[in-house]
Amino acid sequence: MNSTQNIPWKRLSVEAAAIVVSILLAFAIDTWWDERLKRIEENEQLIRLRAEFNTNIERIDERLSFSRMGESSSEFFTLIEDGLNQGQPTSMYQQQHRYGF
Repeated sequence: MNSTQNIPWKRLSVEAAAIVVSILLAFAIDTWWDERLKRIEENEQLIRLRAEFNTNIERIDERLSFSRMGESSSEFFTLIEDGLNQGQPTSMYQQQHRYGF
């Protein structure tokens, strides 16, 4: 370059600004996309957690009903045992033998 050539500063400034804006825009789009993917993943995790919680609640309900059933049968056998110890069968015991259970 010799001293007689003019440098187009205005054009270079506009091109530099366009490059900077393009890079910043690309970063913004990339950040937006990453956040979008994170939200989708979090939503999927929440759906899986909800399904797991529902499954656990069902299991707890099954255990509780089984436990209650165990308590009822335990009470039943206690009544039978008490009746046998007193020498008199309980009404349930009599019904079982009457109907052939």
